[in-house]
Amino acid sequence: YDSTKIINKGEVVNEIALPKAKPEKVKVTAKDDLSVVFEKGSKVKAEKKLELSKDIKLPIKKGSKIGTIKAVEGDKVYGEIDAIVD
Repeated sequence: YDSTKIINKGEVVNEIALPKAKPEKVKVTAKDDLSVVFEKGSKVKAEKKLELSKDIKLPIKKGSKIGTIKAVEGDKVYGEIDAIVD
């Protein structure tokens, strides 16, 4: 087996606007590293996909979970980690 890193811990995935929040824009980062393990010789074209929680409660603090970051290829999900506010 082999692995490839999709995202590094602390890497900024997106910047989102939260109306009525202070600050109004926050950076969404990866809580941990996310790697995909696959059989040697096979080709994996996994992408990172951010899914924000639907019920984000304000006030929001640094380090709060705001959703998940998934490693996906089509409909296949290889893994996921927490997306947090930086």
